[in-house]
Amino acid sequence: MEDIKNFYINVTKVSFSPHDFVIEAGNKKDRSPGTEIKPEDTDLQLIMSPHYFKNFVMAASKALRMYEEIYGVLNLEGNEEVIKKLTSREQV
Repeated sequence: MEDIKNFYINVTKVSFSPHDFVIEAGNKKDRSPGTEIKPEDTDLQLIMSPHYFKNFVMAASKALRMYEEIYGVLNLEGNEEVIKKLTSREQV
C-alpha cells in the first residue's frame, strides 16, 4: 500500500468512446468562474471499461447516499453549468 499516490482533486472531466470511459481529474489552482480546464490542470487519468465504470458509479452512488444519511444532503442547486462541463460526449 505504500506505493499508492494520493491526489486531492477539485476538477474532473468525464468522456467516453464505445470501448472506454475516461475520467480526467486534477487540482485546478485558478477556480474563477468561466476559467476552462487546461491539460496542466489534469494530474490523473482513469480509463475504465463501460461495465466497470457502471460498477464504479453504482458504488460511488451508494457511498454518497450513506454519506448524506450521516451528514445531510449536499445541495448542488445552481451547479447546472458545472455539471454540463464535467460531462461531455467527446470521443476519446
